[in-house]
Amino acid sequence: MGDQQMTSFKETAPRVFAWLKELHIGYNETVNSRSLVVVPVESQEKMAKISGDIEGLTSDELADLSDALETSPWQGKSGGQLFNLGEKAYICVPFTEFSGKAQTARQFGIEVAEQVKSLDIDCLCVCSSPSIPQGQFFVGLANGLYGCSGFKGTSEDSKVKFYSINFLGNVEKVDVENSFALAKSQIVSRHLGDGPANWLNPIKFAEVANELAEEFGYKVTIMKKDDLVEQRMGSLLSVAQGSINDPTVICMEIDGTDNSKTAVLVGKGLTFDAGGISLKGSLGMEEMKYDMCGGAAVFGAACYLAQVKPKNKVVALIGAVENMPGSSATRPGDVVRSRSGKTIEVINTDAEGRLVLVDVLDYAIETYKPD
Repeated sequence: MGDQQMTSFKETAPRVFAWLKELHIGYNETVNSRSLVVVPVESQEKMAKISGDIEGLTSDELADLSDALETSPWQGKSGGQLFNLGEKAYICVPFTEFSGKAQTARQFGIEVAEQVKSLDIDCLCVCSSPSIPQGQFFVGLANGLYGCSGFKGTSEDSKVKFYSINFLGNVEKVDVENSFALAKSQIVSRHLGDGPANWLNPIKFAEVANELAEEFGYKVTIMKKDDLVEQRMGSLLSVAQGSINDPTVICMEIDGTDNSKTAVLVGKGLTFDAGGISLKGSLGMEEMKYDMCGGAAVFGAACYLAQVKPKNKVVALIGAVENMPGSSATRPGDVVRSRSGKTIEVINTDAEGRLVLVDVLDYAIETYKPD
């Protein structure tokens, strides 16, 4: 995709990130001929039957759909089945129970996404059910539409054609709104994790934090190499010695409704971990771009909390570093000094995560005095 360093988060973001911002969410709005109604079904006695007590359809509509399922050769074990009955269109999707309602609803949302993402419709209508919390369904749906479109020439998630979701029946609106914020934040975390290391290096990680600050509403401060030297973060800096990309520490602050107490989240942000001098084997090394997923999770949590406003003040800290085997890299047997003043003998440079976290944790405790 050309020069990875010149592209912003939004330029590389998956289509679903923009889709979430364009999406209209309604409640019990009119179901027109361009709408598609989602109905959960389960396989019983070699045929598909409507699952549980669903709300949003009339008794006549339920009866007509039940009759259609009874005469259909589709058994409801996989995929989905479209039915056009009168002026309405329905898609029946298998519903499987997992451990807990939340996970069940998320998985159902993922299955629905797979069935509807390329259909030419205006609105997706979702029947409510006590077994399917609608907020968690939405989280699953959004994640089911996710794809790494920014790093590909073509992408499945770019096929999404509907920009409206209508929840039918009795729905907790606050739950859906919170889940919308959660889904958007999860997409951010997933995209950061999937980003290649020649795009998401420690400097780019910090740039993304600055880029998204206004959109999500957190306050951000970036500590660059000189700041880390001034803060005596010798342990963290030792991990970065072999890389041409300088380390950063990303500080994201979210005010709560009551700032009398503070919670701090700390994430490991190894944007690539080659192991340093203690070099990893080549098999699967490409997956070491995922060594920053702890940092991505903390980043996403900060994005979520900034949208829903927590009770207490929250600070999210990410130590963003690249661990490479350069000529100046830390050697096995070297002794480094952490921010707290304690010395550490490095036996294996591939045990780098604790060296990064120890300095960020010490900084967090001294600076923010978390409760």
